[in-house]
Amino acid sequence: MSALVGRFTPTSGQRATAATLREALRAPARSPSLLLVTGDPGAGKSAMLPDLLDDLAGDLALGVVISDDAHADGRLLRSMIAAFDEAPAGRSGLDLLTQLRATFAARAGAGRRPVLLIDGAERLTGSQLEIVRSLLTPAADDTAPTAPPVAIVLVGRPELNERIRRRRPLARRRTHDLRLAGPDRDDLARVLDSTNEVADAVIAAAGHREIAPLALAGLLRRDAGDQHVTEATLETVLRRVSAGAIPMRQSDAIQTAMPFATAPAIRNGASGIRQLSLLHVTGGDR
Repeated sequence: MSALVGRFTPTSGQRATAATLREALRAPARSPSLLLVTGDPGAGKSAMLPDLLDDLAGDLALGVVISDDAHADGRLLRSMIAAFDEAPAGRSGLDLLTQLRATFAARAGAGRRPVLLIDGAERLTGSQLEIVRSLLTPAADDTAPTAPPVAIVLVGRPELNERIRRRRPLARRRTHDLRLAGPDRDDLARVLDSTNEVADAVIAAAGHREIAPLALAGLLRRDAGDQHVTEATLETVLRRVSAGAIPMRQSDAIQTAMPFATAPAIRNGASGIRQLSLLHVTGGDR
């Protein structure tokens, strides 16, 4: 299944945003920096991160946290420490903050710029944004001013930008404000051009695994990072099955309905969802 799912194709907006982040995080810096990446739900913010982080992992000390509504301040700090493969040792917020600063200093002392990335950052509370500000403020007793300074990347919905703007001490640390656009016509055309190849792979895998092609396509839909590829692929597979290209027994009949989003992706609760029904697709010796 991984051979089918591992087909993430970045849009032009994702490529441009990722290129800017790579350049910014690898460039020499004299002070801590805050980088914002915002975009509407479904624009592909989270989808572009795995490849970007894999590319940067060899040069930087990376820690990744996914924010959620249940994060208390202490829990968030512990998640930040754990993201750098350290065991949280403090009990109070101050203890944890001190440990996190020490973790940054250790990575910087080894010549690797510490980078903390927080996805879903629009969910950070006011006190948690204050933690971010504190981490971006150099300590008075900093004994290694030439070490690479920390960078914090906040990834979230557009409202995050306004929340940062209202906090002037935090906004002053902002060095990059990147807005990720959704796919354009060329992106969608390129995706649609690839669907026959992906559909071939789905059908071939179904034969090897003795699983109904549309059931396998459903797994692909749930796991793949690119909803447009998945929707077009399922429609292509459906047309081939309906045309009798794949013999199926009556017991293989599929009766299901799957929701799809035209754009953006449904996993972020976006609107514009339409229904594609796959009902009683049979063939062969029915």
